[in-house]
Amino acid sequence: MTGGVFGLGGVFCREKSAALRAFRPGIKVKTIMISRNPTLCRCAFVLAAWLFVPAMPVQAAGRTPTPDKALDKTAAALAAHRVVYKISLKSSRAGNDSVTDAKGAMLYRFADVCDAWIVETNIFLKLTYADGGDVDITWSFASQEAKDGLSYRFRMRHAPGQDAVETLKGKATLGLAGGGSAKFTDQDAKLTTVKLPPGTLFPTRHLARVIEAGRGGTAFVADMLFDGSSLDNPYRVTASIGRAQSAAGSSPLFKDAGIEDASAWPVRLAFFPIKSKEATPEFELGVDYRADGLAAHITQDFGNFTLDMTPGEIEVLARPEC
Repeated sequence: MTGGVFGLGGVFCREKSAALRAFRPGIKVKTIMISRNPTLCRCAFVLAAWLFVPAMPVQAAGRTPTPDKALDKTAAALAAHRVVYKISLKSSRAGNDSVTDAKGAMLYRFADVCDAWIVETNIFLKLTYADGGDVDITWSFASQEAKDGLSYRFRMRHAPGQDAVETLKGKATLGLAGGGSAKFTDQDAKLTTVKLPPGTLFPTRHLARVIEAGRGGTAFVADMLFDGSSLDNPYRVTASIGRAQSAAGSSPLFKDAGIEDASAWPVRLAFFPIKSKEATPEFELGVDYRADGLAAHITQDFGNFTLDMTPGEIEVLARPEC
């Protein structure tokens, strides 16, 4: 799962991954990513059973663990698919403003269009609070990422349970020598330009990087990621990768869709905006990632409450004849 949350690249959460925000006075609610991939969304951007393995080799932050050809091969093996995730409340801290229930769905689509990957994420979520109030949230994100890793288009629409609607759209480009820029336009037609440091990755190539690291037994990688889900981009993203679990990537739902059983790596992603001086991440996302890029399970911890995302429907999409 890539980009936009949740995407991840992508789980959608990230989301942000892009960015689902629930606003309510008195409660600090972080962004939901969902890869961004997907997944991320960014969102859907997991603090469940993470497996940290100190005995594994640790990849130095900012270094590339594999040549680009290896990333290309891993990315080429990602499965084009559509998934509907069921969102539910896993846990909540007690209090007058605590979340007592959460219901919703995330619709995630990852498609191959020959020279690019297309990611679409739509999230519909209702949060119920202890005082009886409800907040309805909708968030949508779409992106097109060139397979050469040099260009990326995106658009986001977010209705955070209020009258206002937030939108962002734009394009990011990277040069062959490294580094680049991104241009955002918001709902007020305000143009914002941000610089992208050398080594920046877009969501799908970042997903391939994480999968390749897991396959090679690397327990930790750190990269620069741009997903376009918010003006906080780009992010310094750290990924803690556990040992592959055979049961984590298996499901009768996958079998019914014609998808073979596969192991999955429990991955915990922490997102640090490069313009922030905070030592703690802005948000964290956990995903059980299969080698084909499918997110077998997502959990998002907001501090005050935790959401679970489990696949309810899945469809393998046909690849085009390029």
